[in-house]
Amino acid sequence: MDHIDVNIVIAPPELICKKARRFSKQLRKQGTLFTLGLKDFIPHISIYMCRIPLKNLDKVQKSLSDISSLIRAFPITAYRFRNVKGGYIDIRYYRNIHMRRLQFLILQQINPLRDSLIRDKDKEKFPTYSLRKQRAIEKYGYTHINNYYFPHLTLTKLATQLTFPEMDVPLKWEDMSFTVNKLAIYITGEHGTCRKLIKSFKLEQ
Repeated sequence: MDHIDVNIVIAPPELICKKARRFSKQLRKQGTLFTLGLKDFIPHISIYMCRIPLKNLDKVQKSLSDISSLIRAFPITAYRFRNVKGGYIDIRYYRNIHMRRLQFLILQQINPLRDSLIRDKDKEKFPTYSLRKQRAIEKYGYTHINNYYFPHLTLTKLATQLTFPEMDVPLKWEDMSFTVNKLAIYITGEHGTCRKLIKSFKLEQ
């Protein structure tokens, strides 16, 4: 294989990850497809998911290192839980000016390095996408960009389509706000999960 599917993410601090793993485990009784863990299905907030040629992986890591040196640590605020179509349960965060700038820099630097490659799932779904999504895939290989980027931390995915009020889990989204101080790049797994760390990058303090 001459390419790899990656997820460039915000890596939350351990306290936030610990809470996310606990919540994910509590949701397991509802019948879920994965549970967040320490070494697999890692808690994260996606910024950019794409397919890149292996020959460009070192360049991608260098670009992320450069970006990390430009961005100072910044706060993000959680504001609600979501139970979205498809069964995903996640915590949504405000897309503040720091998040916007961070994604802009990553798209600017990383997008050219994917050599126009597109992930299999997007190739398969492309005919069903709206015109807006099709254009995003053609240009960036990713649909969640700019005003359509909604930062979130996924807790799990339900095997059946329950609505949030049917789930009896003591989740407190107010406790999930934090200061962003680290980025990371992972090998992407099914359902947008992070399966294996490639490298992490500390932000300027």
